[in-house]
Amino acid sequence: MSASLEILSADNADFEDHKIIWEVFFAARSRGLSLKVHAPWLFSGPPFKCIRANYMDSRVGCAILKPCRQEGIGAFGLIGFVCVRYEFRGCGVAQSILSKLLDEAKSMQLASLILWTQAPQLYEKLGFSRSQDDVLYELPSLPDSEVVRLPKPLTTPLKGRYGPRGLPPFASSAYQIKNGQAELLVLDCGGIMTLAEWNGPVNDVIDVVMKTRGQDWWVNALLGDELLEEIHARLGDTLGEQPSARMVLNLSSTGDEYTQDVRLLDRI
Repeated sequence: MSASLEILSADNADFEDHKIIWEVFFAARSRGLSLKVHAPWLFSGPPFKCIRANYMDSRVGCAILKPCRQEGIGAFGLIGFVCVRYEFRGCGVAQSILSKLLDEAKSMQLASLILWTQAPQLYEKLGFSRSQDDVLYELPSLPDSEVVRLPKPLTTPLKGRYGPRGLPPFASSAYQIKNGQAELLVLDCGGIMTLAEWNGPVNDVIDVVMKTRGQDWWVNALLGDELLEEIHARLGDTLGEQPSARMVLNLSSTGDEYTQDVRLLDRI
């Protein structure tokens, strides 16, 4: 296959890229609403790179490299939608795509790269290491808590520091809950509510979470978040922690400084 496999770098993604991303990441897993809901930045927003794999004039895989610039510091890269058609897996296509992607990242002088995956072995071979910067906690059930009354789901792309943001592939809707000074952004992930972001006094945010949990709730946070300290203070060691799926590759000596505050909705 290697003689006929062509790996190309393109500015942004085309219809064939959209098609394979949808087939591999969404349709094959029986999930997803539309690419415009889950990845609005594919259609509008800051430019990005799409690494394509063609075999015999057919698109068989692709990956996205999205540079994110931090004012006064520099840039890092988000990696996502690394996908290969089922019949071409195990042939080194993903490895070839990622090798080209790393070359692009270095030519763009990105300080570090970050991604989330359930297949870390592939990326460890390329020098990526598992990061513990973010954590996912399952909150213990509270039978006497009120059933949360959700507002209407958000219908517009979520604003972010690095351009428009969409719903993660595993989420079906997003809600903005306001109570006093607290403002919460919550995702519905298959019936499990996941707190993705929040604003306001930490005590007020926790009060909303604790009082409106008539169903399973998870909290996705970064190590060092004051919110985690308050949750631990109230619930002790009853939290169910899940291992992080985040992986990082530092391309410079200061790479760590760039990715520590990347949150759930920033990922691609």
